[in-house]
Amino acid sequence: MLTDTCLAFILAGGRGSRLHELTDRDCKPAIPFAGSSRIVDFVLANTLNSGIRRAYVATQYQPKRLVNHIRNRWEPRFAMDEGSVVCLGSGTEIEAEGYRGTADAVYRNIARIDQLRPRHVLVLAADHVYQMDYGPMIEQHVATGADITIAADIVSRREARGFGVIVANEKGVITGFQEKPAHPATLPEDQERSLASMGIYVFDWPRLRRLLIADANNPGSSHDFGKDILPLVAERGHAYVHRLSAPRKGAKAYWRDVGTIDALHAAHMDLIHGEAGLDLEHWPLHAGWIGSRGEVAGSQFPSLIYPGSEAIGAHLEACALAPLVNIGTGARLERAVLMNGATIGSDVRLRDAVVAPGTRIDGPLMAGFDPEEDETWFRRSSGGILLIDQPMVDRWHREARRVRRGWVPASARPATPAAHPRSHELLTVTKPQ
Repeated sequence: MLTDTCLAFILAGGRGSRLHELTDRDCKPAIPFAGSSRIVDFVLANTLNSGIRRAYVATQYQPKRLVNHIRNRWEPRFAMDEGSVVCLGSGTEIEAEGYRGTADAVYRNIARIDQLRPRHVLVLAADHVYQMDYGPMIEQHVATGADITIAADIVSRREARGFGVIVANEKGVITGFQEKPAHPATLPEDQERSLASMGIYVFDWPRLRRLLIADANNPGSSHDFGKDILPLVAERGHAYVHRLSAPRKGAKAYWRDVGTIDALHAAHMDLIHGEAGLDLEHWPLHAGWIGSRGEVAGSQFPSLIYPGSEAIGAHLEACALAPLVNIGTGARLERAVLMNGATIGSDVRLRDAVVAPGTRIDGPLMAGFDPEEDETWFRRSSGGILLIDQPMVDRWHREARRVRRGWVPASARPATPAAHPRSHELLTVTKPQ
């Protein structure tokens, strides 16, 4: 099998700045997702399930939790199939200096790759939620004799602005590549949709090796696959596109870049409403578990609940509860994603929110109903999703206590004194000017 001679090189060094406070202490691939899994588990499961037994994982930003997760969960699993997964960059000179870009991450590890003598190298992003069998893509790469084969999926033209956009002819030959364009090229048959690169590339190793060395010696390069390597190969006419398909015939293909608060929230909602179509029975995740969809009494929509979470007497509508989440009686939550260890007290109302791991929210607090008020205390995305972490909640409560004691800044005082809120009322706090 072609996968027997393929090495997976996984790029897992990104901070994920668009996830804001969620990645202050962890890199994006280490962020929890829908249960006990982490985002990186999807690419590693795809690698193993595709029959690829050797993988390098390049780390950089805040790698500790990611490295520990891979060593504890994935190294034993790869070893069971007589394979190996090795983290690169942790505790080495490379980590101290830092990779200059995605292509540089592979270039700086050429000697390690040479030792394994792979025929093909599969370069993978570690921060997407999807299922894919890489075998057919590698087979297509060999059949076409391409210098590079790029996996792609169809997205809306609006979404395409955040991706590398591919232009290809009817034979699958890539004729153009745009990196995060303001005006994305669209499909000939659909002017509202574009072909987006999934950040998955297959190369013959000798060809990739030459490209990387040339790029490293180019002072004008940013040493990035999307900005430098891919456009160069596309210009030569030796690049092909591979369209995403589900690992199992008849199943629904699914891929989502979860690099923003909106996208992370949307991916959880896809799971809740059955839109993701993840086939965990035939394409297992191995190192993590996703919560089960379940009906909550009195609710219109199901929620995704991981065993060990507790929400007795709470009203939930389309929510995702990770391990060790506790929700108090009387709380009302709609379309909320609660990460590991979050605690929600009684008399709390949340709508369209992502609650960071370990955050404790006590009532009375209402968020997700007044955009102006929400932006005062929490991070509100362009799509209207709130990110709530402990420092934000603590700041809200500090101001709430001042209001209860009767102190309000002069600039925020009403014309007549307001009555103190009773304990069962939801409190709106005005931020001091």
